[in-house]
Amino acid sequence: MEIDYIKRFVVVGQTLSFRKSAEILFISQPTLSHSISKLEEQVGTALLQRNTKAVSLTSAGERFLVAAEELLGHYDVFEKEIDNIVRAAQPDKNLIRIGYMGPSLDNSFTPWLKEFHDENPGIDIQVTHYNNAGIKDALENGDIHLAVLFAEYVKDSSKIRTQLIMRERFQLCVNKKHPLASRETVTIDDIKDEPLIMSKRSAAPFYYDRIMKVFSQSGYAPKIQQEVDQMSDIYRMINIGMGVGILSFSGNSYYNQLDLRSIDIEGIRGKSHDKVIAWKEGNISSSENKLIKFFKSKAEE
Repeated sequence: MEIDYIKRFVVVGQTLSFRKSAEILFISQPTLSHSISKLEEQVGTALLQRNTKAVSLTSAGERFLVAAEELLGHYDVFEKEIDNIVRAAQPDKNLIRIGYMGPSLDNSFTPWLKEFHDENPGIDIQVTHYNNAGIKDALENGDIHLAVLFAEYVKDSSKIRTQLIMRERFQLCVNKKHPLASRETVTIDDIKDEPLIMSKRSAAPFYYDRIMKVFSQSGYAPKIQQEVDQMSDIYRMINIGMGVGILSFSGNSYYNQLDLRSIDIEGIRGKSHDKVIAWKEGNISSSENKLIKFFKSKAEE
């Protein structure tokens, strides 16, 4: 029985959504559907009931999900121990596992990572997206070697060290056809009644709390149109005119190619927050050290 099939089933069983599961797993929905079908074939019974509107677990699927979650818990421990053995035997192994939050790979971090990869083709890089503060645990547990995230998420950890790579600021993001798009600055009063697209708190607690604080300090409650699981979905929904967003910008974004415009917000203009590359204190490989030094040099340019 393929362990990848089991992992994919667990994600579907937990989300009850093939779309969300495919996004989390970074695979296509047809590939995911094929994996579930093959698993059901191997098990010998249906694990999911699915139609055009909903996905649910069969009674066998409910029992299988419990067993699979327990199995994967043991399997993760096994994988970590094997990795620790290999890393101890080969401290210079050329593999770096990077975790990131939000749309980090869609902004200026992307060309930096590409440049490093082009200059160091012998170093393998694996990248994993995290939706919430679980990235801190992944870093401390050794599931990932490095993380790209806001410093706020690891500020209370004595085990983690950080290196600043960019400073970002919150701005209003609108479609270029929006009435406010011609403005150089706006106030919270200007946008208090605008339909706001933002991330769910569970996906990005630091971001969510900061936005809510911006409104509460002005005496308003935001008019939230929709909350999404993926930060990148905010940009896309704004791009098609479904609302506005308050988003973090580093000044060099992949989303510049979309039909969007960013505008300074009076009262929070000039306030920035630090995006860092983070790692667990202790022995790090020469490859990881090389990447940290590379990002430090890029941040100082």
